[in-house]
Amino acid sequence: MELLRGDSDFSTLVAAIEAADLIGERGPGSTRFSFDEDGPYTLFAPTNDAFGDVDVAYYLEAEHQDELVRLLEYHVIAAEVRSGDLSEGQEAENLDGYDLVVSLDPVRIAGAINSADVTAADILAINGVVHAVDAVLIP
Repeated sequence: MELLRGDSDFSTLVAAIEAADLIGERGPGSTRFSFDEDGPYTLFAPTNDAFGDVDVAYYLEAEHQDELVRLLEYHVIAAEVRSGDLSEGQEAENLDGYDLVVSLDPVRIAGAINSADVTAADILAINGVVHAVDAVLIP
């Protein structure tokens, strides 16, 4: 989280993570993911510009927290995957249980509804790696 908080290009993502309460240590038996937990994780992190096509206010409302959690977990893989590890057609299961599909040249991550291009790769974090993307993947 500190990495994301320290980069103004991710301020909308940070606000979403905080609104979804996906920060802090989780107790034993908790099934909810936290961005502060030990990894390794890979986060396909939408930039502020990427959130321009999404109704952020809707997701930030308390009654839509479960949808927000799903949206955010859709961008996380429970493994550290650097750009050099990616191959054409590779599938990687996200925390929502869906396989994201990789294409190369340019590096693109495809979800169920849309895709996102990686705009900055291999940003190393304490608990994994972050790849900035130009779109919010919709579950």
